[in-house]
Amino acid sequence: VSSTTAVPSAQPDETGPLQLQLVNWPLRDQPRRSIVVVLLLILVSVLAGRASQSLSMGLLAGSAALVASWRYWLPVTYKIGPYGIRQLVFKRVRRLSWRQVARIEIRNQGIRFLPDHDPAQLANLRGLYIYHRGQEEALKHVVNYYLQSLETAGSSSRPTAH
Repeated sequence: VSSTTAVPSAQPDETGPLQLQLVNWPLRDQPRRSIVVVLLLILVSVLAGRASQSLSMGLLAGSAALVASWRYWLPVTYKIGPYGIRQLVFKRVRRLSWRQVARIEIRNQGIRFLPDHDPAQLANLRGLYIYHRGQEEALKHVVNYYLQSLETAGSSSRPTAH
């Protein structure tokens, strides 16, 4: 689900701060899956059009499905560094500082960063999931480095790992 670029620097003192950049773009990275997704979107559109007996309703349903799956169609760049995580999509930037991370969840294909200690379902909507395909160790290394730095700096709100 992702393509990764850049490797974290070996020693933060030698080359500057430890950083990692990951680019997730499923459309490019998984062409077979992309074909299946496109076919499913077409199927949704056709079924909605037939069920409602309206071409415009079919186009509306297909458009809604296309918009809802935006992460599949657009490349998302994650820059992980000393100030936290920056998510870039076109010119829109979402920033998540290390102090805003209350909980992390290590998953099979990535890491989920959550701003709440509460494991409620709605809390997951505010989180950020970064796929690490091919860069699992590099991502874990950078995240652990900055979370440990946060702890040694005297922060009382160390994120919990699940």
